[in-house]
Amino acid sequence: MNPTRFRDLVSGVLIVGVVTSAALITVGFVASLVVGWAVTLHLGQGYWGRMFIPVDDPGQVLPTAQYVAANSQPDELVALAGQDWDPTVFYYARRKGLMIRGQAGLKDYAHLRTLGYTRLFVCPGSGGTPCDIVDLTAP
Repeated sequence: MNPTRFRDLVSGVLIVGVVTSAALITVGFVASLVVGWAVTLHLGQGYWGRMFIPVDDPGQVLPTAQYVAANSQPDELVALAGQDWDPTVFYYARRKGLMIRGQAGLKDYAHLRTLGYTRLFVCPGSGGTPCDIVDLTAP
């Protein structure tokens, strides 16, 4: 075998070996990035996965909030009786309002009217039952 040819053969093997090891390092690096990304997504699922959970409304607040939103204007001040101190109806209806604990009577109507409230929704409990509406603008 010719020494020049042997040298060319050895340098060719070395070059192929270097290229192969560089390719293996690159493939290994990319694979580790993909695995790391997948593990991070899986471990973070408790945080970002919540937005994909179906709506859970055990207290049936959403139908009441839809009713309040449909029967009032966004800029109106409304009062809500019968829901204790739970403001979620106002949150989901996107309304500003006052929670009245217990029953509201005629003397409360006059006081609410002086404070600028226009409607009183009397919603007994939850369960999506329709609320009674008291128009506070009428004397």
